[in-house]
Amino acid sequence: MMAKRPLRLCLAAALGFIPLAVKMPYIVQAWKHSPLDRPGRVFGILFLLAVAVATPKVLERIDGWDLSALLALLPASAIVLAGMAKDIHAVAIVGAIIFAWAVLWLALGWRSAYCIAPAFAILMLMTTSLRYWLGYFSGPLHLNGLVIMVVVAVAASAWLTVNLTRETTPSRELFCFSVAICAVLLAVAVHELAGMHVTSPPFLPDFSHMNFDNYLGRELPITEADRQFYGDNDIEKYFFAGDTSAIHVLAVHCGDDVHQIHPPSHCLRTSGGNILDEKSQHISVNSNNLAVNEIVAVQNTQQILLWVWYSNDEQSTASFLNFRRLWTPSRPWVAFQLLTDLDDGLEAARQRLHDLLIAASKAP
Repeated sequence: MMAKRPLRLCLAAALGFIPLAVKMPYIVQAWKHSPLDRPGRVFGILFLLAVAVATPKVLERIDGWDLSALLALLPASAIVLAGMAKDIHAVAIVGAIIFAWAVLWLALGWRSAYCIAPAFAILMLMTTSLRYWLGYFSGPLHLNGLVIMVVVAVAASAWLTVNLTRETTPSRELFCFSVAICAVLLAVAVHELAGMHVTSPPFLPDFSHMNFDNYLGRELPITEADRQFYGDNDIEKYFFAGDTSAIHVLAVHCGDDVHQIHPPSHCLRTSGGNILDEKSQHISVNSNNLAVNEIVAVQNTQQILLWVWYSNDEQSTASFLNFRRLWTPSRPWVAFQLLTDLDDGLEAARQRLHDLLIAASKAP
């Protein structure tokens, strides 16, 4: 019986990690191209080290098949399928990690599964874009997502140490119920904080007229950096100059691959910018209430103001997550960005962008 335990562990791992293996090419590409995702490699290595340290205890605590693992296995399968159906990589990766742990629980029993659970908590930190979203949802604290990830890794390591030094296995039902409650509360918080329930009337201004009130515009060439960020989507770039100020306009027509559209604050951080503030603002354009995502940042020592929204011919939203939820390839979307400097203050910059939007909305 003892000789079969390592074989059972290896078979369970081989089967359980199939969904995550399917996502690994994407994860590796994210490590290669996204500086914000590269620390994920470190957490992957920490996971392997944690597994190596925990394996003797995991083998020692094997109880055999445990069908109560379906409490985690079925929801994990649903999460993986939902992530793949909606083409949201992070969701599919999270589901794949839970699936791998649940298969170990099924094959080895609850005692072994709980013993190794902290290692899988560390593996969760390998999820792509996690660093960005942790920083985004830290709100007014403006914490670096990596700091939060390190804190979680330290806490998980301490949890693993406790599991290895003494066996204190909680009720599997209580554990799963607690995790489910936390997941529901997290989903509700994300839904509310990200403005995923807020939409505005459609707003698709045409900036190609070049001349709006006191601003004279010209079209800008598309650069290699633009292609790196936005792939083969149709891109419009304009520069509008006034007497004492300027506004940059970017309109990206979202094609069939929504993964080529990224949150602007993510792009700013990737290129070395520092986000000072990010929130939703509501502005009035021709009696319509338009929600925009307002970002105050520092880029190349220059303070800037950025307004962002996403629109199709039916509705618009300031939330990137809401845009991802609503996006379908059958209905074209456009991502708009307006950028100006803050040399004359925040209110003056806001008024400048507001005036341009009103002028553009009245263009024939």
